[in-house]
Amino acid sequence: MSEKKKSNKSTIAQRAFNKAACAMIKQGERSYDQNLSCSYRGLNGLKCPVGWLISDKEYDDEMENKTSSALIVEGYLKRYASIEGLLSDLQKVHDCYEPEAWFRKLMDVAVTHELDPKKLIKTRRKLQQQDEFIKG
Repeated sequence: MSEKKKSNKSTIAQRAFNKAACAMIKQGERSYDQNLSCSYRGLNGLKCPVGWLISDKEYDDEMENKTSSALIVEGYLKRYASIEGLLSDLQKVHDCYEPEAWFRKLMDVAVTHELDPKKLIKTRRKLQQQDEFIKG
């Protein structure tokens, strides 16, 4: 892989990680549909990490109950084909772990994919400060 392609892939990966991981931490709960299945677009406006990467314009109900890899193959998320493994790992954190474990697991994802967790750490710190302020 050329240096330019590596750089582009790492930029796409970092941006996707920042957006999805920070949104997950802020949301603090899983995105479910009415059948209690994890959902890209769930009840009450909740989203899974990959759901945060899907614009309202491109979202289609047909995406639900499919893996992010299947969405890429079907042409929905072609722009993320180079980071399919990252999307799968983000989806796994959302679907398989309780929200209390998300930060630690997302840090693991950052290490695995050689991403900078700085924005994730900053987002968590802000939420902790807000929580401390509210508690008084």
